[in-house]
Parts: sequence; C-alpha cells; structure tokens
Amino acid sequence: MSTLEGDGTKVKSSSGEGSGSGNNLPNLLVVRDGNNLRISLTRSDARFNSYSLYSGSGVTICEDQQIRPTNSYLIDISNLRPGIHYISVDVITPTNINISESFIKP
Repeated sequence: MSTLEGDGTKVKSSSGEGSGSGNNLPNLLVVRDGNNLRISLTRSDARFNSYSLYSGSGVTICEDQQIRPTNSYLIDISNLRPGIHYISVDVITPTNINISESFIKP
C-alpha cells in the first residue's frame, strides 16, 4: 500500500505488513523535510540500529550507517540526486527486523 505525505513524499512499505494487521511489528514512517529525511517507528519500544540508502535503480548510496538506538532519526539527503530512492533500516524489537521504504527527492 502506498500513501502520499503532505509534502508529496511517497511512502511504500515492503515489509509485507500493513497497518492494523495485528502483528504488532513496527511500521516505518518516512517524511521528507526539506533536505532531510525524517524516519520514525510506530512502536515506542522499537529502535533503529542502522540504515542504508539506495538509488531507484538499486545502486548503494550508503550502507550500514550505524545510528544511536532511537525510534526517530533525521538524515541529511541534500547530496542525493533528484528521483526515487529507498531506505532500508535495521530495527531492534524483541527480534531484529529489516524494513524498507521508498521516498522521492525532488
């Protein structure tokens, strides 16, 4: 399922789990805020461990960037070329999971 944020950012979950599915896995929220990408998790007890960025064609932009354990994070995307990109995050919950989302850099 895809949605458009108020700023035109396309958000699409590839985790295979839609909201309200009852599985209690966190969803990744992605919002473009100017030259930043704000990512957050819907479960307060879930924490980011690392993230990777990819171009729309699958080329790795940055891989396994370790971040402090938090459920909200801001990433500078000012150096990205315009177009569709993907973010993949490793999340720590009672189990470790990976969630990917797409976003548009105008």
